[in-house]
Amino acid sequence: MLMMRESYVCMFAKRFCYFPFVLLLSFLGTSCIRKEAPNMEADILSVKIEGLKLLREAEIGNYEITIYAMVDNKDELTALKPTFTLTPGATITPASGEVQNFTEPVTYVVTAEDGKTSKEYKISVNATINPDSEFEANIIRATAEGIVLTSETEITDSTVKFFTTEGSDVTKVRPFFILSEGATITPENGIEQDFSAPIEYTVTSKDGKTNRTYTVSVEAMGGNVPNPEAEANILSASLEGVTMQREPIITQTEVKFYVKAEQNITSLKPIFTLSEGASINPKSGMPQDFSSPVKYTVTAKNSSTTKVYIVSVIASDNPVALSDKADILSVSINGFTFSKNPKIQSNAITMYCFGWENLTALKPTFTLSPGATITPANGTVQNFTQPVTYTVTAEDGKTTKTYKVAFNTTATVKRYSFEKVRMYKNDYQILIANDNLDWESSNGGFWYAPGKKRVEEYPVLQDNNGYKGKCAKLITRPINRNATPLAGGSLYLGRTNWSSFVFDPLGATQFGIPEFKKPVRIRAYYKYKAGEKFQEGTTMVTRKDKWDFYAVLFDTTIAGSYLNGKNSLNSNGIVLMARIEDGVEANSWTEINLPFKNMNGLKVDPQKLKAGKYSFTIVMSSSRDAALFHGAVGSTLQIDEIEVFYE
Repeated sequence: MLMMRESYVCMFAKRFCYFPFVLLLSFLGTSCIRKEAPNMEADILSVKIEGLKLLREAEIGNYEITIYAMVDNKDELTALKPTFTLTPGATITPASGEVQNFTEPVTYVVTAEDGKTSKEYKISVNATINPDSEFEANIIRATAEGIVLTSETEITDSTVKFFTTEGSDVTKVRPFFILSEGATITPENGIEQDFSAPIEYTVTSKDGKTNRTYTVSVEAMGGNVPNPEAEANILSASLEGVTMQREPIITQTEVKFYVKAEQNITSLKPIFTLSEGASINPKSGMPQDFSSPVKYTVTAKNSSTTKVYIVSVIASDNPVALSDKADILSVSINGFTFSKNPKIQSNAITMYCFGWENLTALKPTFTLSPGATITPANGTVQNFTQPVTYTVTAEDGKTTKTYKVAFNTTATVKRYSFEKVRMYKNDYQILIANDNLDWESSNGGFWYAPGKKRVEEYPVLQDNNGYKGKCAKLITRPINRNATPLAGGSLYLGRTNWSSFVFDPLGATQFGIPEFKKPVRIRAYYKYKAGEKFQEGTTMVTRKDKWDFYAVLFDTTIAGSYLNGKNSLNSNGIVLMARIEDGVEANSWTEINLPFKNMNGLKVDPQKLKAGKYSFTIVMSSSRDAALFHGAVGSTLQIDEIEVFYE
């Protein structure tokens, strides 16, 4: 708020300028003494909306106000009556208490008592749907009995997909659903269903007014099966002491051996390699008469999954027909964890990852039709940030099939880039995080420092040379005062309490915005160059400056509504934290990829998460210890493309 911040400068001068009191008054003139002239301040001091459940106090910025609320239905936003507290004598248009539709931001104009000064505010309501609303008709979680689930169930606004192993019997599956509070589902939970084809389920809300239809299906997925104890496969086969005319052909249901015509096939000993822990009957190595095919049963390690193979021996001197099969049967990547099983289709393979993995240098291995080959070859390094085309050539050397192999991200991602910026009083830049949220920065505090400053002299700027497009540029700046010799360039999600900033700058920072999802990882790209001379206060020391970057999820019922510069790393309310270990220099764009770790013995409570009891912040600085006025003037951090991945 412009005039309010200027009045705080008066308090700043009274406390910190070393002039006699009379001289101070003559220097500041009337800016610190209120006359009876009409008030020129045009600020919104507070806002209330009767009947709206607020998750936290409204965020009041210089030109924007964000109200955080929980509603049962977005229709509740169509007729709200906000009331405002304004600076003395000011008026507001539309009037306080007038009904407004807040499904989109609403613009208000505040006019000061002098009738000339005015300020425009964009006011928006950031609404979260109450998960316990009587209007809600959602499937929240789902599981199934009667099949082995090989991956996390996939739930969208209109579909539920269960994933199981190839060949599973899906005709007797009993699905179970967790629904919105009080909601019901048809067909009912736990009823045995035949999922040879998808089935439609209808969820009805508690009030009976809202219906939502879900298409529920069971899909068999190729690739790595997360439940190895359910695997019952023959992986390889041979005949003891027998010269083969060609490699055996092994499919999901049969094994074929090819031997010369003079070979006696009445007493052969087949040797099988099986899935880990599996067994076979008849046993591997037992003599068998293969004058006719023999049935073998493989039982998985879990003792419940079985698979029948028909094993035959073909004795002939005629040239063996080469296979024309050119299929990819499975795919794996050593050391890489899929978020769910790869989906193999006739000409495409989709592999699933969480989103934070580096896909630029992976070595996939494919299981192919017997005798087939693949180009590029198995184990060849590939960049999977874009789909990669593979060609499989059958054993006959003639038949080919082309596959497009690609990755799909299953995690929810929130991205922060630095493409947008706006100005504060033409003095300094405010970087915009998204349409309803600004980054708070050290520019506001630097604004208090003595002397006139150009925009490019502030600690936080938008820079044109980003990792993608534009980026944030944070620079440690000098201040010509003994008590505060430098200011680090810093950005964070939150706000600043300007009324207390002059007297308690660290406590005035208010880190945190409401969060309703559990973060699991954060990624960004940076460049960093430390300043030449490191100082602790005004004392020069031999030390290298470092930058800082961290993100925290905290419990507001323990830590309070916000963290601040004093407790953002050590509050006992911090539940999750991700932080760089060592802020070293990097001359080129470098990726940081950090997992969130539990802190203080706390875990995320799903009920608190739904109720808006957690807040989240990201904090970064060009000098790690700038809060202590330790750092190197000129230290420069460029940062871009911040991504937060959620569970």
